[in-house]
Amino acid sequence: NDSNTGACSVSLVATLKTEAPHTQARFYFESQGGQKSDLKKLTTPGNAFVQKRYDYPLPGGGTTKTGKIRMVIEGDSVKSDWEDYEVRCELPLQTLLPPKAAVLTMAVEEEVSHKGKLCPAVVTVIGRVDGRGKASGEVMLGAAGNQIAEKPFSIEDDEKQLFVGKHQISWQGKPATQQNLPLTMMVRNAAGDTVDALQKMRSLKCRRSAGAGDGAAAPQFAIRAPRGRINSGDIQLAGGKRDADYVLRFYRKVAGGYQRLRSTKLPTKMTGSKITFELRALTGGNSWRLQVCPAASKGTQGCKTSDFQLPSQRTSGQGKPRANAVGGKVFIMPGTGN
Repeated sequence: NDSNTGACSVSLVATLKTEAPHTQARFYFESQGGQKSDLKKLTTPGNAFVQKRYDYPLPGGGTTKTGKIRMVIEGDSVKSDWEDYEVRCELPLQTLLPPKAAVLTMAVEEEVSHKGKLCPAVVTVIGRVDGRGKASGEVMLGAAGNQIAEKPFSIEDDEKQLFVGKHQISWQGKPATQQNLPLTMMVRNAAGDTVDALQKMRSLKCRRSAGAGDGAAAPQFAIRAPRGRINSGDIQLAGGKRDADYVLRFYRKVAGGYQRLRSTKLPTKMTGSKITFELRALTGGNSWRLQVCPAASKGTQGCKTSDFQLPSQRTSGQGKPRANAVGGKVFIMPGTGN
């Protein structure tokens, strides 16, 4: 139930295990009142196990919906147990919260030699706005008291948007090899009123150059994409050097954590800030994590991660689907319905 809009739905989770992998199962949901859903199709990946959630809208208006639902495999005598459901459909709220200034950070993009050390010369300031209802307006980013970016936005409820701006650092007349950089972010609505703001103080430190006996530091960066619900296989980084090399790892969310997926269809490294990958290469689940590490880093030092979800309507591209009669029996895993 969405208390902001009054939208109401019942979520059903289909969980299937087949005797053989890459087997296509056809099924439908059936209510005790005789109502049936449209025919669904799922194909199991290499582990012969698949799970998917389906949302069915219900009328709102401050009422409580109850009933029983089960899952039926087409062409077989396999049926799940009847599962009770109860959904309270509340009336929509009349007031929505303004967008939230959620994150304000920075990444060093370029360095300059200063007093025998390498010091930050250009930084990328990164701000994130979280939607708490449909809204539009402008985001202003600032560094050291100067405005470095002013960008319009239009955002939906639960949506997250990133905004970036660049700032040059001056070390002229600085006796020390460290300085503080104040960062600001303001969010204004369509009427020009400030609805949220953030202030952060970041410390800029110089480092020894490689010739001074210290190895080159790993590039500082942030992952702009993929993030949240995605529609394309784009990887975008903010910050870091233009010719920096990175190692890429994809992890599928499983019970109790994440499991790495190794596939020849997925990139394992990149140079620079952009690269693409094939969405259909991500099989066996909808929730994923991307890990990006500087190529010269050891272990997970300097690595960044980003969690994302695949498009809701997606069929598996792994293997060739086979009908139930060809692939063997299909089993409904108990205790997973809603």
